[in-house]
Amino acid sequence: MGEIPVNELQQEINEPQRGNDNSSNNGGGNTILPLALIDRCIGNRIYVIMKGDREFSGILQGFDEYVNMVLDDVEEYGFKSEDLDDDKHTSDGNERKRLKRVLINRLDTILLSGNNIAMLVPGGDPNNFDI
Repeated sequence: MGEIPVNELQQEINEPQRGNDNSSNNGGGNTILPLALIDRCIGNRIYVIMKGDREFSGILQGFDEYVNMVLDDVEEYGFKSEDLDDDKHTSDGNERKRLKRVLINRLDTILLSGNNIAMLVPGGDPNNFDI
């Protein structure tokens, strides 16, 4: 299955849905339901931010009504704190630190619990997000 470009997904979200079960009947017409958007991402890379401090990037193989997800070719990311080189202390004497995303693990397949998912980014690449 070929990858769907991110801009095509964004265009689909922004275009009115005519005669489609995923559209709203309020006359605005610019609505796509969340599960329909996730369904369009099957076979494509998706970036998943979990509650807590874990993030995953992988190819979405499937999901259920609870948004439990199966991802293949997975990269797991976590965070570590690092000192800032400039002015290492704040005015109250605390050290200045920032979080840095680090690759923790590579997995063939993972099942993520939808109950712990905070945000999904279709086509998202964690290297494009800076914290």
